[in-house]
Amino acid sequence: MSHFIRTLALLLLPGLALPAATMTNATATFTGSANPGGVATSAWFEWGLGQRFDQTTAPTALGAGSSPVAFSANVGGLTPGLTYRSRAVTSNSVTGVRRGFASAILSPVVTLTGANPLTNTWGLAYVEPGATASGFVVALAGGRAHSLALKADGRVSAWGDNFYSQTNTLASATNVVAIAAGQNHSVALRANNTVVSWGENSFGQTNVISAASNVLAIAAGELHSLALRTNGTVVGWGDNASGQTNAPANLTNAIAIAAGDRHNLALRNNGTVTAWGYNGYNQTNVPADATNILAVAAGGGDSLALRADGTVFVWGLNSYFQTNVPAAATNVIAIAAGLYHNLALHADGRVVGWGAGTNNTGANPHFGQAQIPASATNVVAIAAGYYNSYALKADGSLLIWGAGTNNTGIFPRQGQAIAPAGLNNLNLAAFAGGVVNTNLTGDYTVTYTVTNAFGGVNTNARTVTVTAPPPPPVLTGAGVVSNGLLRFNFTNSTPINFTVLAATNVTLPTSNWTVLGPATVLSPGVYQFTDAQATNFPQRYYQVRSP
Repeated sequence: MSHFIRTLALLLLPGLALPAATMTNATATFTGSANPGGVATSAWFEWGLGQRFDQTTAPTALGAGSSPVAFSANVGGLTPGLTYRSRAVTSNSVTGVRRGFASAILSPVVTLTGANPLTNTWGLAYVEPGATASGFVVALAGGRAHSLALKADGRVSAWGDNFYSQTNTLASATNVVAIAAGQNHSVALRANNTVVSWGENSFGQTNVISAASNVLAIAAGELHSLALRTNGTVVGWGDNASGQTNAPANLTNAIAIAAGDRHNLALRNNGTVTAWGYNGYNQTNVPADATNILAVAAGGGDSLALRADGTVFVWGLNSYFQTNVPAAATNVIAIAAGLYHNLALHADGRVVGWGAGTNNTGANPHFGQAQIPASATNVVAIAAGYYNSYALKADGSLLIWGAGTNNTGIFPRQGQAIAPAGLNNLNLAAFAGGVVNTNLTGDYTVTYTVTNAFGGVNTNARTVTVTAPPPPPVLTGAGVVSNGLLRFNFTNSTPINFTVLAATNVTLPTSNWTVLGPATVLSPGVYQFTDAQATNFPQRYYQVRSP
């Protein structure tokens, strides 16, 4: 059903090593490692916006040795706030083309509060206005009647049906890099490769097992959960009535997983698919010609596979014609499966839907979930819930249609298609660096740095100009007033605040003078100060400073 992979571009070849992906401002660095295995091998990265992989880096020759060889590539001109994905690819004459895990990378947008540049009056304390971070939604997932969104700060927003507390995101669900939604439970993968889960637990589907360690991808079925580990093996927990949590012993080198109601799919690095679990509709009988596969998805009783040529395979339950791939589903770059409906994303940003919901009777299971909105253009990522569909657009906007566009409180219309506001607002600390010396004229730089859970870093800098100091004040009068009080007046061409200091020895450093208090502003630029202690000293000297 709903699935989303943790995105680290692991290339599963002999002697593999985990790669990393980082992004600083608008430049991303992809790194990987592969063992040529004694055969001349080349490697590169496929990458793109959202679920696209329509860009490639230049190939790197890895040689023909028998030890891991690291390779990397830099890509510039990216847009902070958007989510990009990459995967490592190798090719040689023996193994052919091999692809690794998809790796998500994004840097947050850092927006300065207040003016930039900013002018600060000489001598006045500087107060930095601050900065905020923002970024588009990274991933979406849908369950029976609840929805999840992965925000760019690694936090999960959830809405819709909450009967099992499936939308009460755990406090520990921070630095999240992938999400999945089962029927009534939610699963999140953290950047430290650990898994947390919440919601319905009738079969232990939220009791994450100890074997689910070093995890790179997660998936959630009706009543079970899956995890793909860094060693290419898969573990499961929860309902196992159909063997759906028992991954085949010979399943190795997996790079992606998908969970249906009671069956699962795994994509291996050689482009083949392994399936297990309930097979009442032949959904685990992978067609022999399902080769050179790039992605998999699993629905209520059907299975989907996307080939490298952009065509889609679907097999299994066909109760609502969900295995009848429409002719329009060509040049496909991503797939998604709901309960009885499927989605495909065109390379040109259009979405195709089929199966249940191609009409909209409002009766179960037809809620228009396969009817694509006219506004679904320039789409970069898709997902499917039981009875609704999701699309992320390149401009960061989110579309949800099908069941749950209102909230009657009656299943399945429980508001799962009504996304909360503020999904692009992030809870990320913006760390400021730089010092502004307000007693020294000049330009200063205050730089804000924000880091997210996806290895993304972004900075934004404010220029602060400290104005020239005002001219010295001009004494306009001084004398003793009633009761022996000393009062003096002065003016200044720049209306600023002044503080009066006094000492009995004019040669003392200013730090040793006594601060008497602020001068009274009579009018802009005109000041007065009265010293009630003047008669206590045989002689006293005064100076004024700003502030």
